[in-house]
Amino acid sequence: MLKAAATWLEQTMCHIISGNIIRIFPHIPSPLMGEGQGEGESGFTYLTLMFSIVIIGIGLSVIGPSWKTAKKIENEEELLFRGKEIVDAIIAYYTGFPGQQAFPAKLEDLLKDPRYPTTKRYLRKLYRDPITNGDWTLILDANQRIRGAKSKSEEAPLKKANFPDEFKSFEGKKKYNEWVFEYMPKSQTIPKIPTSQPVPVN
Repeated sequence: MLKAAATWLEQTMCHIISGNIIRIFPHIPSPLMGEGQGEGESGFTYLTLMFSIVIIGIGLSVIGPSWKTAKKIENEEELLFRGKEIVDAIIAYYTGFPGQQAFPAKLEDLLKDPRYPTTKRYLRKLYRDPITNGDWTLILDANQRIRGAKSKSEEAPLKKANFPDEFKSFEGKKKYNEWVFEYMPKSQTIPKIPTSQPVPVN
């Protein structure tokens, strides 16, 4: 609703600036229409035009910041959603091939697992970073395979607390690129092979 109101106000302002006030207020006579009008009518139209500009300016000053805040909150929610989708897809890929636990070499592998002869999909589509509307910064493991992603934005987030349990580590972060979506498999304990003890020589 805020977005629609802001859009209407912006369009109205553009019409007024371009001399199309008659399209918005058709009952107001305008000297821009080329009709002969008295000085009184022209003066009234000018005052009405100025008044309209002031009112619309006030409206924009009130609605503009509110709309920007609402949009930022929406983008943050989308960032959390898309980040979780990517992490869940990476986990499914990592655990999805018996006997071979490995991260994807590229994000496209989440759309079609190259380890299978037929299409096996873990992600329904490739998501863009909703904050920058661009590519992600990829988090790579020691083998240069993808174990996560994060935004490239260094903007300060509005959300500072009350994250879901899986994203509690995001609390207090000062930049979006500190919201790191990654999968860290639990390290497997490798049993130690007992070394042979030297046999004492009698």
